[in-house]
Amino acid sequence: MNNKKIFIIFILIFIFFISKNIYCQDNAKVYVIKKLEFQEINRWYAIYMSDGSIIGAATPVYMKGENIEKASEKEISAMRAAMRSSAERSKKNVRAAEAMVDETIILTKSKDGIDLDDKTLLTLSLEEALKVNIADAKANSIIEIIKLRNLSENSTIKNVEEEKYDYILRFLINPVVLSALISIGIIGVYIELKTPGFGIGGVISIIAFSIFFFAQIFVGDSGFLSPAIFLLGIVLLAIEIFVIPGFGITGILGILGIVAGIFMSFGINNIAQATFVVFVSLIADIILIIILARFILKSKGFKSKIALDTDTAGYYSSVSYDDLLGCEGITDTFLRPSGNIIINGKKYDAITEGEFINKGVKIKVILVEGNKIVIKEAK
Repeated sequence: MNNKKIFIIFILIFIFFISKNIYCQDNAKVYVIKKLEFQEINRWYAIYMSDGSIIGAATPVYMKGENIEKASEKEISAMRAAMRSSAERSKKNVRAAEAMVDETIILTKSKDGIDLDDKTLLTLSLEEALKVNIADAKANSIIEIIKLRNLSENSTIKNVEEEKYDYILRFLINPVVLSALISIGIIGVYIELKTPGFGIGGVISIIAFSIFFFAQIFVGDSGFLSPAIFLLGIVLLAIEIFVIPGFGITGILGILGIVAGIFMSFGINNIAQATFVVFVSLIADIILIIILARFILKSKGFKSKIALDTDTAGYYSSVSYDDLLGCEGITDTFLRPSGNIIINGKKYDAITEGEFINKGVKIKVILVEGNKIVIKEAK
């Protein structure tokens, strides 16, 4: 079994792990009759509950890793006001509606129809909800609701179902998928840096990070500021690598911008999840980079197959360079470790054996494999 097959098998195992994880989390079936946005809470008109159903415990919460934490008092207050407004408009039990959001509200049986201390959120069974005037009636089917409302059996019933893009977004924001996207993006950058010219690695990286930020923005966890900071970090890091000699404050700011952009995309209330996602992606990247460095990138002809054709603007990267072996020239850019060289007046993409070489330094071609040119500083 060759190295490329080993790498493909590893990727397939990784994809299987992702799909298995998502299946285990989303396997439970949930039937949605009406999906309400927060702003729509005050629009409900009637509540019908089936046998065995419950209602209540409506405090806003956030997932932080595997833990559930309450939202801020500001958000709880807004939710409490929305519940109160809905109950008042629908002539329901106002204090019971508020007690579903705020556990500090005390209810008494004589006044509110049920006893509740100041440490417990209100959750009601069918019978309790009917007793305290939260639910309108019991109904185990849409047909029963039609009869209770004295509606025509020919009434139009509109089922509000999840859109296809909701399924896609839910898939994309799964922590394992987000980790995979970050891992793929970083691996793409690594491959791009280790190969001459602009190749498949760069394309894969752009696609992976674009999908990552697209999902975070459209699900509402992030605005456009996080990808903007991420791109600024990329630009600063690129300037550090390709323009400024050495590694200094520009590179550090670039790395900080990239990390900050990724963390900010999760939102202020999901820092724990962001930490988990980034940690998992880094572990996966370490494993993948070791495999790439030891088995794949060293395989003969690998880079020639993933590099894109760049026969423009004086570059020559899609032909054989066997005749350049042993030739000398000068570096046209800073090589870290890849960059541009000039031999006999022509510009080529080249890569060192790992060391950095400044611009304008005399070099010698020591290895040619397809369109891969390996050079070292000439003595």
